[in-house]
Order: sequence, then C-alpha cells, then structure tokens
Amino acid sequence: MSPALRVIIVTYNSGAILSDCLNALFQSDFASPFEVWCVDNNSTDNTLDVLRSFEGIRVVESGANLGFAKAVNSAIDDSEVDYLLLNPDAVVAPDTLRRLHDVANSDERIAIVGPRITHPKGRLKTESAGHAPTIRHMSTACVLGRLAGK
Repeated sequence: MSPALRVIIVTYNSGAILSDCLNALFQSDFASPFEVWCVDNNSTDNTLDVLRSFEGIRVVESGANLGFAKAVNSAIDDSEVDYLLLNPDAVVAPDTLRRLHDVANSDERIAIVGPRITHPKGRLKTESAGHAPTIRHMSTACVLGRLAGK
C-alpha cells in the first residue's frame, strides 16, 4: 500500500536531538502508512549514524548544505501523498500526524495546516522564527494577508 503521508525532516548536525523526534514519530497512532525522509545538509556530527540506526527511513545525503528550502524540495516529487515538514528538534504527540492529516483532508479548500506548538512544559509557543511577536511583525502579517486576499 502506498503511503498517505511523507514526513520530511531536514537535518544539519542534529545528531544530539534527532532520536527523540524519530522515536515520537514512530509512536504515532496514524493508521495509514507513512514514510519518513530525512535530507541531511552535509552534517559533520553523528547525524547520519543516528538516522541509519532507525529502520524504514529514507536518508538523502545532499553532499552540501543546501539550506532548508532546497533540502525540502529535494524530497518532494509528484507522488499522490501529503507532506509534513518537521524540524529535527520537534517531538510530536501520538495523535499529531492523524489530526493534521484529517484536518488537511477534511475540505478541498484547505491547502496547508499547522499544529499548535508548545514548549516542553506545555506553555503555548508564540514565537515566530525564534522571536516574540511584535507590532511590526503582526502588522506585516496583516498587510500581507490583505494583499493575498485573506
């Protein structure tokens, strides 16, 4: 049976944090088959060793640090599959894949979904790109939303 979901993780010197991410993924209650692709941006630590210690992961060695966007693009093809982009420091709850997939497929007008992100102690994470939201950031988001017709 072909997978319903491809989880794409871009790594770069992520060996110290990657096992928690992968272990959480493989404890998912998602009933459909899914695949995990890890695109490594030329790590110099033990990232590749960690990746190879897990069965069923497709490891793509880029040979250079392509950056996040190019690395993700290298794992996307014309397959009839939904994609989940995941950072290597993310630890998903067992129901995350199922809930995201269910919402994404509940209405054909939905093109992208994202989870609520919480800190390890359960507090809602409100940062964007590691920074707390500011009036400037929120104003920019509102303007861009209006320009996009949202």
